[in-house]
Amino acid sequence: MKRFRIGWISALLLLTAAGAILIYWLPAGDPPEAWPLAIDSATGTHRFAVELALTPEAQAQGLMYREDLPNDAGMLFVYDRPDVRTMWMKNTPLSLDMLFIDPDGVIRRIVRDTIPLSPSTIIGPRNILYVLELRAGVTRELGINTGDRIRNLPAPGQSPSSSSR
Repeated sequence: MKRFRIGWISALLLLTAAGAILIYWLPAGDPPEAWPLAIDSATGTHRFAVELALTPEAQAQGLMYREDLPNDAGMLFVYDRPDVRTMWMKNTPLSLDMLFIDPDGVIRRIVRDTIPLSPSTIIGPRNILYVLELRAGVTRELGINTGDRIRNLPAPGQSPSSSSR
């Protein structure tokens, strides 16, 4: 009888722990609102709906643990002032294209096909106000290059709900 009870108690504890882990890892609340962006390149205008990473917490999380990203989606990191920006791929199982963007919306550097789960630092040039992460290969497929311009970038401090988009 004691053996049976200990088994059930162990199973119950394991289920409770598994539930706590799931609650911790699952995103809370509604999914983030998408922000529409357009990239003008030599091959045309390309439209994306991106999540905004506005806070240090959202920027630290980024696209970590995501296993899928549509070709017309991404994440835009919006900083409070232009500077040298560094990124990494730790805990990110997707390969990404990273676009480093200046305050005028001009793409200054593209790092294509990043290495998933890599702890290495990816360094952008000076005077970067935004970093856009897209699914790996999208910039090559669409012909998006350094020097192309991005339209409808949010101003630093602008929230999705304060947009007139």
